[in-house]
Amino acid sequence: MLSRYDQLVQQQLRRIFMRDFAATMGAVVAGIQISKEWDRVESPWFNMFNEIALQPFTREQALELLIEPVRNIYRYDPETLDFIIEKSNGRPYRLQQYALIAVNYMLARRHRRIYLEDAQAAHEDIEAAGASSSATKHPAPTAPEMTMSELA
Repeated sequence: MLSRYDQLVQQQLRRIFMRDFAATMGAVVAGIQISKEWDRVESPWFNMFNEIALQPFTREQALELLIEPVRNIYRYDPETLDFIIEKSNGRPYRLQQYALIAVNYMLARRHRRIYLEDAQAAHEDIEAAGASSSATKHPAPTAPEMTMSELA
């Protein structure tokens, strides 16, 4: 999460978006909250973006966000989807966080179906790390190298 990066990283990000090639480059920066602390003379990195607050997703939108990116690759059990939507309160960032961590647990078990136990383990990780932590901070299990045909 950018708000947790030190000021040097934020300055480097700003420099990237000030380069000539940035005129043809786009980026999406997502999170729960943006730190507006900046004690430098130049304009802060977050002034280079349009901030758009997203409302919680409807159940249908949440299902689409969870299911579509992994369609024909992984599947969720229905109770797993219910659990993730309930615990995330429909917030897009949190939905993705639960999905990422649950998929990591599923892959560690060498499965292609995301079970309730995967989502519950993700929930425990998220709760243990605190409400404002990012998915990249969670030590979810790493899946061994494998091909899709090796997954059960």
